[in-house]
Amino acid sequence: MKVLLVGSRAGSTDEGMRKLFSRFVQEFQDEVKVLPVEPRELPRRFGEIRRFCPDVMHYMAGPSTRGLLVFLAVGALLRRASTVVSLIHPSVGQLGRFMLARAPIDLILGAPSTLSKLGVPRSRSECFSESGVDTSTFRPIPSERSRADIRRRLGLPSEGPLLLHVGHIKEGRNLDPLTKLSRGGFAVAIVGSSRTESEPHVRSELEAAGCVVTTDFQERIEEWYQAADCYVFPTVDPLNAIQLPLSILEALACGVPVASTAFGAVPDYLGSLSGVRIVNGTDVATLRTAVEDLLSAGRVSGRAVASFDWSTRADKLLGIYRSLLLLRSET
Repeated sequence: MKVLLVGSRAGSTDEGMRKLFSRFVQEFQDEVKVLPVEPRELPRRFGEIRRFCPDVMHYMAGPSTRGLLVFLAVGALLRRASTVVSLIHPSVGQLGRFMLARAPIDLILGAPSTLSKLGVPRSRSECFSESGVDTSTFRPIPSERSRADIRRRLGLPSEGPLLLHVGHIKEGRNLDPLTKLSRGGFAVAIVGSSRTESEPHVRSELEAAGCVVTTDFQERIEEWYQAADCYVFPTVDPLNAIQLPLSILEALACGVPVASTAFGAVPDYLGSLSGVRIVNGTDVATLRTAVEDLLSAGRVSGRAVASFDWSTRADKLLGIYRSLLLLRSET
């Protein structure tokens, strides 16, 4: 099988999509022939793509309306290829919605709520999330002593519950509830992106509230999760994270319970887990109650997100491709 993967690689400002795309390229290389291409490169590399002659074209970025137009134009010229579009971080207007509902796309992948919201026909869709986690790296620590050692090494408070958030330090992430939790007696740590510049006023407000903030590259980011007692995801704007944030899966894989807003596909895939509390809205009192509830329940099993291991996700997606090609050969 030959697969053309269209997505964002190094240099992308959306770190979640970049990580996700790069990981699938890596996972696929031992199983199928894969050609990774960025959306903006599709016209320039069309000759190479035609020579590659893919069986499957998978748009694994966004999608955006413009990107969909280019992707579908290339797909129309490569009639042999089956087309797949993922709703990982959709940013489409009326035209984009029309294309998702009516354009000749063989299969559209996304969370149930996202597929429904964008009006994707059931006959051309399948519920699937590309978000994953490396469960060999992100895993629970063996003891409380190990956690104390990690906190000491990272310069974090040695006692009391520690709340964590990992992601861009910018206004769109709605980090203000973390400042209020910090002023309300919790120790709060935020690990910002080392690739994307933080918004200075947001960082200043967090630090003034007593939060521990770093944007240094973390070679062992898993230790920050392992040191925490609860992960908090307060983001509400769908333009500021992928539908199922990787950081939430990483926290759960490390045995850390999660308090999250009803963001994107989080309720679809994780809302029923005992270690997850979904908060409707951004009321800090409600968020605090959810955090306290999770802290009283203690840590969770990292096995809760075993099905999101990258290798499992990749195998599942390859199975989707094979089913699609089989169906096409029978018609």
